[in-house]
Amino acid sequence: MDCAKIAGIGYLILAASISACTTPKHAEALAPSSAVAQLATYEKRDGALDAEKDFQNGKVHFLAVQGYALTVPGVDDFFPKFSHTYKYHVIEGTSDVIQNSRDLQLQATAESYARAYNLKLARLVELRSQPRKKENNPCISPATKTAPSSKA
Repeated sequence: MDCAKIAGIGYLILAASISACTTPKHAEALAPSSAVAQLATYEKRDGALDAEKDFQNGKVHFLAVQGYALTVPGVDDFFPKFSHTYKYHVIEGTSDVIQNSRDLQLQATAESYARAYNLKLARLVELRSQPRKKENNPCISPATKTAPSSKA
């Protein structure tokens, strides 16, 4: 095969790849409305507050977002540090496919929410796992571990 044929075939493959990856102008109609509605709920929520509530209710899981790769925003060391003990939930509707400006805004909102949630949860989990320091009780003598005598 000569170079011209190879280049022509390469050009056709490249053109087909590019056309398959472009988003049509009517993409908003193609976006699943349930995913958009789900992501829109994060605009009015407070990630740190929700993490604290979940932690207090025993619902300890981190939040992940799906993009080019799955990430756990705010906790770069999630997999080596936390994954052996805690699970993660992927925020439904997150993706690396951005179809319009609203979609871009919602993806960024979901990532910001997840970051705030995960940062708060990581702090709470780390605090819970730290050994408690013994409190000094001024009524007990450290040498004798007995209450001081009331005889004076």
